[in-house]
Amino acid sequence: MSTTAVTNAQIAIGSLAADSLYYIDNISVKEVTATYNDASDDMAIYYNETTVSKVVDLAGKQYCDVNNNVISGSITLTPYTSKIVLSCFNNNDGVCNNRETSETAPNEGCSISSDTTAPAGTISINASAGYTNSTGVSLRLSATDTTGVTGYYLSTSSTTPSAGAAGWVALPSTASYSSTISYTLSIGDGAKTVYCWYEDAAGNISTSVSDAIILDTTAPAISITSPTTNATYSTNTSTLTFSGSASDAGSGLKTITYTLNSGAPVLAAGTTSWSMTGVSLISGSNTITVTGTDAANNASTDTITVTYSATASPAPVITSALSSTGTVAIALSYQITATNSPTSFNAVGLPAALSVSTGGLISGTPTTAGTSSVTISAANAIGTGSASLALSVYSACDLNRDGSTNVVDVQLQVNQALGTTACTSDLNRDGLCNVIDVQRDVNASLAGQCLLGP
Repeated sequence: MSTTAVTNAQIAIGSLAADSLYYIDNISVKEVTATYNDASDDMAIYYNETTVSKVVDLAGKQYCDVNNNVISGSITLTPYTSKIVLSCFNNNDGVCNNRETSETAPNEGCSISSDTTAPAGTISINASAGYTNSTGVSLRLSATDTTGVTGYYLSTSSTTPSAGAAGWVALPSTASYSSTISYTLSIGDGAKTVYCWYEDAAGNISTSVSDAIILDTTAPAISITSPTTNATYSTNTSTLTFSGSASDAGSGLKTITYTLNSGAPVLAAGTTSWSMTGVSLISGSNTITVTGTDAANNASTDTITVTYSATASPAPVITSALSSTGTVAIALSYQITATNSPTSFNAVGLPAALSVSTGGLISGTPTTAGTSSVTISAANAIGTGSASLALSVYSACDLNRDGSTNVVDVQLQVNQALGTTACTSDLNRDGLCNVIDVQRDVNASLAGQCLLGP
């Protein structure tokens, strides 16, 4: 392009708007020789006289700025700024720019094609993991576009944003974009979905892409239940079996492991119901720590300290009967016995009004009929032995101990009161000898105790 010296050059600005005040910047004055066509189509000045950002729609036209950058779709002007754009011409030099001459009409022959294709992109959270125990995650973003990817937009809502919406992250225009960024999920356990849109240089916005992950910040529950639920245990056996239970309401249990005396973790058998067999103990104190881990890598532990002595006496073994009966309003007595010199006893689940002494005597006067499952135990320095005692309390009128009072119990009481002659007399003179004959004597001899129930 040739240049010619010009004196007294002027710039004329015409506008259909009523405003008379303009703010003009980004102007580079150059001397050129060009054929005039239509000034309203060759150049446009856009300005923002407000205090907030303004998005200007270019109405499908394509322009070049003074730095030869192609502009299409829309432009965003910050408060009190302006921008000059010019139509693209082509003088067959293979370059699309605003410094063109010898053109008969604007916007013809320019090597710019209309772009209506939106970018294609993807998003993944923590490399597409299913669970996380932290709100801080990483997002892998990638997109491609022939015109150039110029921005992305992230949201927890599936509603597509407009080109001028707040929240778009601007990018240097690139045909292929890929990056890993940090992102913070909303608090609260549960499924989290992140949506993403990409925009290109022509203002096309992609359809949404998304990925989901489950936030689980709650650790599992785990407990050792055997050989004891206590925090300490003593034994004269060099190898032991430990077992217990675990649960997780979030991502689910993944593994149960244990360590012995801070050694390397060993995988236990099972999850919700787990066990570890053949654990070898050293003489003296042994610390066993069991760890439950869920799918989100939350973990919790339970610990037991086991004292091993080869010369120690074994734990007690219950030897007393495992069933006993009593009667309402009559004193009851039951003695817990065990081997291996127990030093203390206990009973859990006793009926009302009964108690156990430190010497293992269960005593008291029952007040209510029914059967209770009572855990009785005996302990010494090595450990505790326990068993389940079925303790049944019956009504005074339930002579046959079947759990109910009826005519059978009356007959038994009649026989006890009157002896074997109870049914040898036909007292009602009906020719039969049965319970009806002795009913008249029951009230007098037994004070009617079974007529009103237990």
